[in-house]
Amino acid sequence: MRNFKIGEWVKAESHAGELIHGYIENINSVYGTVKVKVIASDNAKTIGKTIEVTKRVESLPIAVPKTEEEIIALIDLALSTKDKEWFIELTGHLNSIANRSKQKPVVKNVYSFMKNEAVNLEKKSENERG
Repeated sequence: MRNFKIGEWVKAESHAGELIHGYIENINSVYGTVKVKVIASDNAKTIGKTIEVTKRVESLPIAVPKTEEEIIALIDLALSTKDKEWFIELTGHLNSIANRSKQKPVVKNVYSFMKNEAVNLEKKSENERG
C-alpha cells in the first residue's frame, strides 16, 4: 500500500465489494489498511460510516472549483465533514471570485446560511444520539 495521508480523498472497494469515495481518517501501516469516512457509495447504508479497507485504494485527483455553485457545494461538504480550515479556505476563494467579477461578496450570506445548516446538523446529530 502506498503512503497515504490522513485527510486524503480516496476511492476504494470495501471488503463486501462496495465502491466507496471518502477521506482517510486513520492509517494502520502494520496491517496495510486505511479507515475511510464514506461520503459516497453504491451501498447507501455505508454512507457516513467509517470502514476499514485494503482493496483498490486510490487517491482521488484534486479538482479546483471554478464556479460559485461548485464552491458552495464544497462548502456544504466541508461543513458536513466539520473541516473548519477547508471551510475558511473555500469561503475565501468564493469571496475572491466575487471580487474579480465585481459582484457583491457573497461570503457573508453563504457563511450565515452554512452556519445555520451546521447548527441544524448538530441538533439532528444530538437528537439521534438520544
